[in-house]
Amino acid sequence: MRKVLALLLTAVMLLSLCCGMAGAESTVKDGTYEETVYGNNFTIPFKVAVTFENNAITAIEVTDRGGEWAEYDDSILQSAIDTFIPRIIEAQSIAVDATTGATLSSAGIRNAVRMAIEEASGDVKDFQMKPEKSTETVVIEGYDVVVVGLGASGVMAYCNAADAGAKVFGIDAAARIGGTSTQTSGPMAVNPASESVQSGETVDAEAFKALWKEDTAGGAKDELIDLIVDKSGEALDYAINELGYSFYPTMPFFYPDLAVWATYNCEERSIHDMMVNAIESRKALNDKNDYMLELKGQEILKDENGAVAGVKAVAYDGTTYEIYAPSVILCTGGFGGNREMTTEAYGYPIRLHGMYQNDGTMIKAALDGFNAGTYSMSSAGMCHSGRTANLVRIEGVTPGHNKALSAIANNYDILAVNENGVRFANEAGSMTVAENYWRGGTQYYYAIVDQAYMDNLKENGFDSVYMMINSQDFSNSMWYPFISENYEYALLENDPITDMDTLIEGSIAAKNLYKASTVAELAELIGAPELSASVEAYNASCESGEDTEFGKDAEFLKKIDEASGAVYAIKAAPYCYSTNGALDVNVNIEVLDADGNVIPGLYACGTDSMGVFFTEETGYIDYGGVAHGWCFTSDKIAGENAAAYGMQMNEKAEAA
Repeated sequence: MRKVLALLLTAVMLLSLCCGMAGAESTVKDGTYEETVYGNNFTIPFKVAVTFENNAITAIEVTDRGGEWAEYDDSILQSAIDTFIPRIIEAQSIAVDATTGATLSSAGIRNAVRMAIEEASGDVKDFQMKPEKSTETVVIEGYDVVVVGLGASGVMAYCNAADAGAKVFGIDAAARIGGTSTQTSGPMAVNPASESVQSGETVDAEAFKALWKEDTAGGAKDELIDLIVDKSGEALDYAINELGYSFYPTMPFFYPDLAVWATYNCEERSIHDMMVNAIESRKALNDKNDYMLELKGQEILKDENGAVAGVKAVAYDGTTYEIYAPSVILCTGGFGGNREMTTEAYGYPIRLHGMYQNDGTMIKAALDGFNAGTYSMSSAGMCHSGRTANLVRIEGVTPGHNKALSAIANNYDILAVNENGVRFANEAGSMTVAENYWRGGTQYYYAIVDQAYMDNLKENGFDSVYMMINSQDFSNSMWYPFISENYEYALLENDPITDMDTLIEGSIAAKNLYKASTVAELAELIGAPELSASVEAYNASCESGEDTEFGKDAEFLKKIDEASGAVYAIKAAPYCYSTNGALDVNVNIEVLDADGNVIPGLYACGTDSMGVFFTEETGYIDYGGVAHGWCFTSDKIAGENAAAYGMQMNEKAEAA
């Protein structure tokens, strides 16, 4: 009888799979359907093939990875392939949650399945059953340190704590190791000793400290500036000699006399692989060390005395984990993905080039649970480029030309104004005008040009294209030679924008571009009452060849001429890698409360504490890899100190 029941149950399960959770009414036609979709890379699409058999989704395969890359690899897309695709097939539903850390890649795959269902004459609603979440709670005990976040910061913290003899547990909300760190190029390291990164240029450390303190006008924490300058070289040496990381020799970034930027050498291994190898090597140091992905920290646990006791986290499937340890290291990448927190800090939600899972949940947990102090919370974060306010792909335009307006918005020879029409910076005084956006005091800025400017691009193209325009979507052939098929998506120098008229028309429709006959009309159109006065003052500087307001070099002063036929305003927004300000820490990387007292057992690293280096007036300063360098430096120190504290507290508890 039991055998008969088992056979019947098996038959029912097979029938369920064949019909899919879509239900018996679904009528998708058998076959494989290939769809072209967009994901993490807005400019370059990728392709997904979806197979149906007997009214069920039986296979989903990414057939062309297109532009789905991180800095040097496609681990973001791979994490969606490894986790998101199996869940769709298992649930026979596109209503499963996206893979954290690969949200846009997941969205592209989800869209491909939806398109395939429609192409196969199916009803998408039949494939939208949402799986139930677990309500289970799992308790994990016996650890000295919990590391929350496993990007560059968390991996370094994990490895250093493990090297110090601690039992370490790491978690990350994403389905992959690396976080936003796989979208950066490398850390700041002052005078590292490792031969492989020697550039032949010794940095005057004391002069660098003095420059930093002068640039921040005494508003940063001097002792932390001293710390990163003195210890960042050692942190890089540890990464190279102990963890097996590879870097090219240090070189200058924006400051020609500061050869402090060490970029990753990914000829043999990607950044992601370096980090995975590092953490796996330290996991193997004892039977207890472990880590879990797709496990998002939610709360810092307290013991009966109100002290740090571990972390509460929630897994992808809804399972709650309580992980107990006396030391907690926060390495969660700032709060850029949190609309509420960024609106409170800046007055509006910011746009990220980095990861939106960096949402400040654990920063807020420290604030709410332990009255943690903050430092320069409103300090503008890392922003190396601006883009049009609305990301759209205009039909009938060469793929690379869709980036033309964004390229203009980053050019040195434009007039940049805030939403009130007030000029706010030297447009040629930084890597890009977007870096100075916070001085505009508003969410967007406008790049003002005239018809002659547009006509010149239509006929001759750009004299130069800002490097981030083609590097952030991985179409730069010099930086990314391994993605040769993507070159057609690059915006090239001296390439006439022959489809400029179509681009203008589509951009106006998308509200990225505004056109008027006069500056006064343009000011009214965009609601910028001070624009006319700003253009008048700017044109006077262009005619005299001297920018008395901001000191812009005369070669970049280009007059806005109504008589050329029209004037334009490109609505642009800065895109940040992360926020800057966060929790206040001391030289031991211990989090301080609002009164400046140490919160024992709580540490914050990387962009969870980087505000100590900058001010709300200056924002991030491009010495070269500062944020990534702080990830390495702060976590080396925090890992060692958290390990010592955690082991000591556990020893006391065992002895009691």
